[in-house]
Amino acid sequence: HRVDRRQRQMCIRDRVSTQSTGGKKMLKLVGRRFNQNSLVSLYPFSFKSILARCYASEIKPNRNYSKSHEWIELKDQDEGTVGITDHAQKALGELVFVELPEIGKEFKSGDTIGAVESVKAASDIYTPVSGKVTQVNTTLTDSPGLLNTSPYDNGWILKIKLSNKKELDNLMDAAAYKEYLKEEN
Repeated sequence: HRVDRRQRQMCIRDRVSTQSTGGKKMLKLVGRRFNQNSLVSLYPFSFKSILARCYASEIKPNRNYSKSHEWIELKDQDEGTVGITDHAQKALGELVFVELPEIGKEFKSGDTIGAVESVKAASDIYTPVSGKVTQVNTTLTDSPGLLNTSPYDNGWILKIKLSNKKELDNLMDAAAYKEYLKEEN
C-alpha cells in the first residue's frame, strides 16, 4: 500500500489507532491497516514515534491542570474557566453529548460537575477547585463537538467563582502536566 502525503499528515495529526491482531501491533490509518514493517518503509521514523506524534496533546501554558484531565484558567482574581484537556477529548473520541451543571450550584474540589459521552465512552467531569458555578457554556448542548475542535477556547464547560484560591496550588502547571502525560502513557 502507498500512502500519499495528505494521508501521512492526517496520521501525524490524529488519525492513527493501534490494534492488536494475531500478536502483531497494527496501525489503522484512514480505513487501511499497515503493520510495523510497512510503516518503516513508508515513514522515516519509528513505530513508537509515529504514535507519539499522533497522540501528542496540546497543552496551553496559562492554565492549571488536574490529574483527571480538566483545566482551569483564571481570568480575574476569583473566577476561573473550566474545561477538559486536549488529551481527554482525544482519548474519548468524537463527543456527542455533554451534561452541564446548574448555575448557582456549589461544588468542592474533585466533585462531579457533569459528564461527557462519545461514540465510544462516557466520562464524568470533575471540578479542579471548590466554588460556585456562575456560567455554563450552553452552546455545548447543541454542539458537543466543540470540545473536540476547540477544547481550550470555544469548548470551555463552565465558569466558577473560587471559594479557596489556594486549591490552585494542588494543580499542575503546563510543564508538570506534560510530564504527567508522559508518565501516564
